[in-house]
Amino acid sequence: MGHRMMKGVAPGTPSDYQSEGLCITGDCVPRDEYLTTYVGAVKEFATKYKRLRWGAELSASYSDMRFPQFTPRANSGIFGSNYYTTYDRSESIGAMARVKLDYSIL
Repeated sequence: MGHRMMKGVAPGTPSDYQSEGLCITGDCVPRDEYLTTYVGAVKEFATKYKRLRWGAELSASYSDMRFPQFTPRANSGIFGSNYYTTYDRSESIGAMARVKLDYSIL
């Protein structure tokens, strides 16, 4: 079971982008956001050789992604942003199956 959140500066951020208001926290530029939650099960199987193990993993996941879109704004004022920022959102579900093989050297 797990939860992962990643953020990165949006590659489409205009070079002349100006954030709204006072930027105190340093996180004023809109970012791409990727959030995923997953649940899985792992089963390991014993072999007659103690150095060799193999197992199978099955999991299901839900992902939510947000990507900022920038539209120029004509009159932003002193403390306003020079772009309207809206977010495109994408959601998906997924499944994964993986077989693993472990070999112990020692």
